[in-house]
Amino acid sequence: MVVKTETEKFTELSDKFTELEKRVNEMGKVKPVKDKKPRKQSEYNIFMKEYIETEKKKDSTKTHQELFTAGAKAWTLKKEKV
Repeated sequence: MVVKTETEKFTELSDKFTELEKRVNEMGKVKPVKDKKPRKQSEYNIFMKEYIETEKKKDSTKTHQELFTAGAKAWTLKKEKV
């Protein structure tokens, strides 16, 4: 069994800390943001936006989640009819 001195332990921990510090610094580097054009909205996105807006005007007591669920069902029914 090898017994390390306090100095050896300190040096070992210091090296580990330095390595971790380097990793954290690399992770924190911000990559340049590319100028991206927003994607064209799909039929579903447009339908849901309009559906939620109109339903909120009709019944403002429903939560967004309830409206979204109802909108998804309405979308499914609409697609089945087509």
